Amino acid sequence: MRQLPEAAFSFPTTGGIPRAWFRFVEGQLEKAAIKLIWADEGDRRAGCVWKEKDYNDKTRLNDVSLVVNANHPPATQFVTLVHELAHLYLGHLGIDRKRGVDNRRWADLALREVEAESVAYVIAKRSGISPRSESYLSRYKGAFDTFQPQVVLQAANAIERLLRLPFASWPTGASGGQMSFNLGS
Repeated sequence: MRQLPEAAFSFPTTGGIPRAWFRFVEGQLEKAAIKLIWADEGDRRAGCVWKEKDYNDKTRLNDVSLVVNANHPPATQFVTLVHELAHLYLGHLGIDRKRGVDNRRWADLALREVEAESVAYVIAKRSGISPRSESYLSRYKGAFDTFQPQVVLQAANAIERLLRLPFASWPTGASGGQMSFNLGS
């Protein structure tokens, strides 16, 4: 059977994800008060994120829910997960005192999407994943006028720490990344 061309997919992405990574991430997100939801979304929708409960407290993480499309390939799911986490760590969901996230809800949709996709692109490329961010970002050209690279890099750093990225920091072996190791905090 012939494979479909890349243009047939809404979110074409290439690259390999270590098998244990998504299981590890689910645990990390749970510890960080982020509920990961795998949803059947067809191909046109990748994911979304929202704040469930705002505690407005420096000692307690806000509760967050994050949806990833279960129908997409792992590399696309990876970029979606990081893009949605970027909205949280960029302050697009509002302040989160415990995470040290400022309120940046004021940013318009174009800027929010450019920032979140830029975080996803930086993390993906550093992890050996190739998203097609340029086609997504081309819809938001005007947002680059107020783009602040340092904000994007701060969010990328926080997400990489949470998810233990890039993948180069993961042990590999002859089994192609399936090596058994301790993922403790």
